[in-house]
Amino acid sequence: MKIDFTKEALMPFLGHNNEVSSTHQNFTKQIHLQASGSELVMTTTDGTMWLRSCVDGITVQEQGSVSLVVQDLFKIVRGLPSEKVVSLGQIPTEGEAGGLTMRIQYDSVEYDLNGDTGETFPGAKELKVPVCSVNVGELRTLLKHTYYAMAQKDVRHYLNGMKLEIAKDGDGIVAVAMDGHRMAFAEIAREGEDDDSDQQDLHWHFLLPSKSIQTLMNLLEGEDDEAVLEIFREDENVKDISGGDQISMKIGKTVLVTRLIDADFPEFRHIIPKQDPEHSFDVDNKMLLENIQRVALLSNTSPDNPTSVHFMSSSSDRLRMICNRDNTKEGAKTELDITWTSGPGELRIRYNIQYIKDALSAIPEAQDVLVRFSVFGNDLASRLEQVAPDPSPASLRAFCLVMPLRN
Repeated sequence: MKIDFTKEALMPFLGHNNEVSSTHQNFTKQIHLQASGSELVMTTTDGTMWLRSCVDGITVQEQGSVSLVVQDLFKIVRGLPSEKVVSLGQIPTEGEAGGLTMRIQYDSVEYDLNGDTGETFPGAKELKVPVCSVNVGELRTLLKHTYYAMAQKDVRHYLNGMKLEIAKDGDGIVAVAMDGHRMAFAEIAREGEDDDSDQQDLHWHFLLPSKSIQTLMNLLEGEDDEAVLEIFREDENVKDISGGDQISMKIGKTVLVTRLIDADFPEFRHIIPKQDPEHSFDVDNKMLLENIQRVALLSNTSPDNPTSVHFMSSSSDRLRMICNRDNTKEGAKTELDITWTSGPGELRIRYNIQYIKDALSAIPEAQDVLVRFSVFGNDLASRLEQVAPDPSPASLRAFCLVMPLRN
């Protein structure tokens, strides 16, 4: 195998492949390169997810395949001069059967890397049965509003990911993530459908692992809003897609194949409050986030003892926030203007400060963005959502539910 390439041709794809490379002990963090015709196909896996990218803009001198350590290749290509044509090819060596040495060369610079023919590289199944297509701009918006609430390494493995519901007619998407203490929900509304309805037979349901969601977000980041992501499955005779199955998601010349989490996601619509709040107020998103960051400066944070912030107010249009350092009299407090929308009066409630920061940070940065904070009681989840200006796209509905901490 021998190819000529430039840094600009490989880096956009190689960066994604490097992020996918496995940390599992049964894999060797390899990337498989297959050169044929005028195209290079790069594949990486972590055992549950495969990323395959077809790269144009390279010249294939000799067809063939090789597996290399992805991090080594990534570091070398990242350091190459811009627009410089570089060669990658096999050089004669004496060694073990199946082993080979690949040389990356330009001018007087040479890098020699050990590799193998890639015959044992764990490939992914070819999934060719179309499921549905999704607008990239809409999907990217939903993921940004919800990804932060996914659990990480929770024993309830069904929380270590995100639930996607995609209408089979292509008109509507729901994304939801939760970790047991908060839930982030985002939806591109379906025309003429009740926002809180759950018509199982009208939707495809996917429970994607958190790493697959993060990889998908990275892939979508540089794509045009009007681009289309296509989803495929393996068996056309199966009515629905269940946990443990695989799906593939294709955008342009990149394909992400991932296993779905084999579990049932909680009935999240039952968690969404239907009653009127005891208290609710509107506040400038930027001002609230900045003030929360200020009062958190003296806090101690650990997974077992999260930093909390007290929200306190009387009937006045002022919200006081207090954050104390554990077991000391040290701490910080601040106040900012709010506008009551219902239930003005005595308010005393406490939250994990990181959960509030995450929810506020997920709202797109813009001038004069108002968020509404709705409190339903000390034992019920509070709701945080943007109310002005209208979210973009106009059919977007997004909010975060956060459970208060016990006083």
